[in-house]
Formats: sequence, structure tokens, C-alpha cells
Amino acid sequence: ARNCQLSPDGGRILSINREGHPQLWYTATGEAASPPLENEAEVQAVDFAPDGRYIQAVCVDGSVRVWDSSSGRPAAPLLKHNGSVTSASFSRDGSHLLVTAGEIAWLWPVGWPVFEQLTLKTDEQRGELLDASISPDGQRIVTQSRVVSDTSTKHQIDVWDATTGETTQAPVVIDTDAPNRARSTLLFSSDSRRILIADRGRSFVGSADGNPRQFGGFPNPNGVSGGPPTRGGGPRLFEGAGGPALVCNLDTDHRVTLNTNEAANFRPIVNYQFTADGDHVVTVSRAPNASSPTPPQESDGSAVAANARTVIGMNARVRRWDCETGEPTGPGLEFTSNFPRLFFASALHALSPDGRRFARVKEVAQRLEVILSDTDTGESIGPPLRHDGQVTQMDFCDDGRCLITVAHREGQL
Repeated sequence: ARNCQLSPDGGRILSINREGHPQLWYTATGEAASPPLENEAEVQAVDFAPDGRYIQAVCVDGSVRVWDSSSGRPAAPLLKHNGSVTSASFSRDGSHLLVTAGEIAWLWPVGWPVFEQLTLKTDEQRGELLDASISPDGQRIVTQSRVVSDTSTKHQIDVWDATTGETTQAPVVIDTDAPNRARSTLLFSSDSRRILIADRGRSFVGSADGNPRQFGGFPNPNGVSGGPPTRGGGPRLFEGAGGPALVCNLDTDHRVTLNTNEAANFRPIVNYQFTADGDHVVTVSRAPNASSPTPPQESDGSAVAANARTVIGMNARVRRWDCETGEPTGPGLEFTSNFPRLFFASALHALSPDGRRFARVKEVAQRLEVILSDTDTGESIGPPLRHDGQVTQMDFCDDGRCLITVAHREGQL
């Protein structure tokens, strides 16, 4: 099996079998949930709709097939495209499927029959589409294209009206200086008002300065996020691009660059995420500390575990940024991670919906503690939350007033 995807409710796994057909499995038992979903062409990528009702499969011949995940029956006609498909993603409500191939993006309604689809065709100046995503409210589409000339290579970000197919504002152009440079990081805020664009260390052109991979078991192979699923109250952190970040207000076209370069010792930024209200962005940056002559310390001055210096090799900073001014809301939280390889796994951190509180796992004297901190001031909130076993998951509730942790020891939760 390959290209395994977990259903939103965690009850099923979608994979591609040896014959190149999609296959559903029950997570609890490992048994097949249905016969293989037959398709004429070999399947190269699969994914669930956000509500788990439908599944989609991208085929090597440029077609896309949609099935009902419960019955295994086709949920729409075979969707054919000219050329190889570069991205395919459902809208948040699962009612539409956005597909890019070559220089064209198609917005297909899911269901029978298929009424006239919306087609976005880029001109020669924009070039090949790399990916596209529809906003959480379904009103806008953002596309990223590669523009190659004799003298330069650029990435262009365009925002389109999902009803008319017209662009709604001036594009954002990014100098890349490499024809095969990876896509920029693109994130919608959950209210669809803003989009964050982060490049891999390059600069923006004109009025702007700047394949996320989502952690925590909700893969997004298409590169652009249409708004992250949540684990409850807290938003997910996404792996970022490492360069400066531009935040665009899609209602007013107000654009602001996050002044991330001021923290020279904490680069690159590896995580970006909007807060639930869309008014702030939370970033996580890191810096190596393995060669530091000073033993690493927490922001409160306490020493890290004795073996941490040889295990870690990483200091981290969490900051919250105002989307109107581009300035940080405070000095931020700085700490040394006991888990350099696992720090960005969702089990070891949680962010409150408003981005003001950050919870993380810390090892002290071979015991695990959950530390709750203020992301603006870096100060600890309350005493450490001690656990006898290994912390496997934690999250804030929807209103951010409670933190729930799960730990296990000797087979007990």
C-alpha cells in the first residue's frame, strides 16, 4: 500500500494497492472496509474530503475520480483534464473539487449531474499552475504559478472570485532564481479574510516583501491549505518555508510583511499558523545551540535536564504577530526543546485558539511535564503539569479555557 491517508474521524485509512486502485481499511481492525475501487487508469494520489463523505483519486492519465466513501459508488462522472494533474483538493464543505493541470484550474461541483464547471485559465505571462486552493468559505480561489523567462524565474500568487472566475486584486510576485524551486507556503485564515505567503528565504517584488506539510496525521499533498482542520480548540501548526512572510487582507488588499528578520538568531521560521480569529499569526523559529558554551536554560531561568545539551541541539522561539501592523505582540516565548526531532509533532505542543497560550512537553529528571506559557511575554502560567507516563496528545478546548492531556504508562491511560 502507498499514499496512505487517514479519514477525518480516524476510523478508516485510504491507500493505493499494488494494482493502482484505491482501497479503504478499518483503522481498528486492519480489515478491508470495501472492495478495491476499480478505475481504468492507474491512481497516483488519493485523499478524503474534509468531512470524510467523499474520496478523490488523481490518475496518471490526467483524470480525477470521486467516490462516496460509505457505499464505494462513484459520486460524480469521470473528470477529465488536458495534461497531468498537479493538484486536487476538496472545498471545506466537500461540495466542490478544485483541480489544476497545465495552465488551467477547474472547479468541479461534486454530484450528479455535473453542471457547468468554473474554469480559470492563466495567460502566457502567468505560465504553468503549480497548485490551487479554495478558501474555507468557498468564495475565493488562490493559485500559484511558475513564470519562466529568459532572464528570471518567478512565482506568481493570484486570487480569484470563485463565482465569476475573475482575479480580485493585484498578484504577488516572488523572485525565485531557480526554475524548479519549491512552492511557497500559502495559508488561509479560517475566516477566509487573509492569506499568508511565505517564501524560502527570498524577497517579494513590488509592494510585497516574501507544500506545506501538515503535522499530526492530516496530510495535505497538494501544497496549499484551504484552512487547517482542528484537533478541537487549538489550530494546527504548519511547517513553513523559512523566509519572510507576507499577510494579505483579501477584503481590503492591505498587505504587510511580518518583521521576522529582526530575530537573527532564531531563523529559519519553521512553523506558521493563523489564530482562530484570523487577526494574528503565530510563528515558531529555531536556532542550533549544540556549540553554545552556556548550558541551555528555560525562559524562566531554570536549567534544562543534564543530558539535554547532547540530545537537543535546538533552541526555539514562539511569537504572535499582529496582521495589521506586521509587528510582534511581545518579546515572545524562548525555550530549549528536549525533543529536537519530535518537537513539531502535534503530540508535543498545543496552541490556544487565540494564540496567547502555548503548551509543550518538557523532560525533567526523567519525568515529563507539560509547561503552559504566555506566547507574548514568555512567562509560565501556573505550575508545571506533571505526568507519570509518556504524554501522547494534548489540546485546548474550543474556548481555550481548558487544556486536555493524554498520557500512558504501563498500558494505562
